[in-house]
Amino acid sequence: MATCFGALIGDSKLWWQHAEALYGLLLAYVESGDDWFWKAYGQVHDYSFSRFADPEKGEWYALLDRTGRKIHPAKGTDRKSCFHIGRNFLWCSKIARGLT
Repeated sequence: MATCFGALIGDSKLWWQHAEALYGLLLAYVESGDDWFWKAYGQVHDYSFSRFADPEKGEWYALLDRTGRKIHPAKGTDRKSCFHIGRNFLWCSKIARGLT
């Protein structure tokens, strides 16, 4: 089983699935007009910003356990840098501009 910072990550929640889901769900909503995607986007958004995001110092934590608690305080790993979250937010903002 894979590890990150010495913690097993097989049943953990990783930042990138949530960041990609935000973009994918928003894009699916715009392309389909199906409210299911908008509601799912809202749920993922609320969860991600209440669990992954650091409201005091910015950026997202890399890894949570199954209950949504931080496993490690690191925000960067060998595969995660500030580029990824910023890129996803940029894509989401481009889509959101078309919704107004």
